[in-house]
Amino acid sequence: EAPESKTYTVSLQATIDPETRLSFSASNGVGTWDSGDQVALFTQGGSMVIGDATAINGSSATFTFTIQDGDKIADGATVYYPASIAVANNPNQIVLPASFDNLEVMKKTIPMKAAVSGKTMAFRHLASMVYVDAPTSTPSHPSDRSPQYAVFSVGKDDTPITGTFTVGDGTLTPVGNSGTTTIRAKWTE
Repeated sequence: EAPESKTYTVSLQATIDPETRLSFSASNGVGTWDSGDQVALFTQGGSMVIGDATAINGSSATFTFTIQDGDKIADGATVYYPASIAVANNPNQIVLPASFDNLEVMKKTIPMKAAVSGKTMAFRHLASMVYVDAPTSTPSHPSDRSPQYAVFSVGKDDTPITGTFTVGDGTLTPVGNSGTTTIRAKWTE
């Protein structure tokens, strides 16, 4: 009979570094933690574990992780937000999506990275962000209707803005040709 796997719980305090290259308004919810936010952390043993946000207070929250017995969270451990961009078994790569269900999801899915220091994680942004707001009312005349999707493009060269990237010290380097030069976001629900 196989021995029972044992785990333990670790809670870390997370902040969004106020000295990022972007500034946010708490009134529109950008730059703040929300219920349901998850981060991906890489343990000393190389496992990727997901932490859920609790005790949320604007740009500060507590994330709780379940760690396998014998593994631990070391100082300098890599953490990504949102958890969905992390590549399992590779703390040096992320995948940026090419489409979003709506603009609200897009503006809350700003890729960030942190390194664990003691019991804290200070997140910094990995990429720039464009904030787009659109009217929510539906015009009465069909020719006045707004488009269903917004498409964002780098327009400068063929450098991808989606796909798999290696994360360096302040840089994102595309891996192969897996990405696209546009991002598509649903404009309306």
